[in-house]
Amino acid sequence: MRSSKIRIFLLIISFILISCNEVYTKDSLADPLSPYITSSSGLITPENGTYSMPNANVLVEVDATHPSSHFDIYFNGNYTIFNPYNSKNVTILAPFSPGMLGINDTTYYEILHNYKYPDWIPIEISELNFNGKIMVNNSAIPYKIMFGGSIYLICNVTLPKNDSLVLEYSFNTYLVTPPILSSNYYEIDFEYYVGTSRTWNGNITEMVEFRVKGYQPDRVYSVEKPGNDVIINGKNCTISNINGGKSYLWEWNNVRIYEDYVSLSYDIMSGFKDNTISFGKYFMLFTLIGIALMMAFQILRLNLNKKNLS
Repeated sequence: MRSSKIRIFLLIISFILISCNEVYTKDSLADPLSPYITSSSGLITPENGTYSMPNANVLVEVDATHPSSHFDIYFNGNYTIFNPYNSKNVTILAPFSPGMLGINDTTYYEILHNYKYPDWIPIEISELNFNGKIMVNNSAIPYKIMFGGSIYLICNVTLPKNDSLVLEYSFNTYLVTPPILSSNYYEIDFEYYVGTSRTWNGNITEMVEFRVKGYQPDRVYSVEKPGNDVIINGKNCTISNINGGKSYLWEWNNVRIYEDYVSLSYDIMSGFKDNTISFGKYFMLFTLIGIALMMAFQILRLNLNKKNLS
């Protein structure tokens, strides 16, 4: 009789351990879904190679405290443009992915449906969750958002004769994490395209920094595509601690940049709950432990009573 009660007790403990394992582990991985890419880019101009961009400093702050639901993003980019010729008014384009500018999927699909190459489709800024600004030498200037195969922030600036000006782009936005199937996972990639620097004349000194608070990315890398090859590595990336997270920094000093983009990548899995356990699972876990302890106490009490009777 005693051995059977011990077996029952061990079965209860085993059940609790299995339940704990279910609470703490993520679902097994299946084939990943297509990556959800949030990208930004350096500046381009239709007059490729005419002017130079000697310096660029880019900061992307990502709050990944709750990656299973959303990411908060702050973008700030400072670009120095040098004009060795006479003063001239030029158009500057800054490519971004739709999500970076607060354009939801419904709006974006509608734009794609109505797009006819090579037309440009204006996007009403007032209808977006977007509060960005563009500054020239610390003074705000007007801009517009257009679709022309990609999404662009577009502005017109006057480049002074044989002189430089500094363009600053800044905005806050957020990315809502899409739902996924219960047995799959997908990637969310935060990319910044440095390859656009090759559309400007000469070398560039550039710094691109991601400051990530909360949950850190699963992969950090840069991508270079020479010819038909693809080279993926962590070239030039310096990782350091900051308050509440980490900094991922890429730097180039007066060079021609041959990387195409740098990226942080997250795996978002089914059942991923920011590595926390919901109240419901806590309640279930502690209830099971309580039941097991009460049963163990009851078994011990019965054994003691039998000994006293004998």
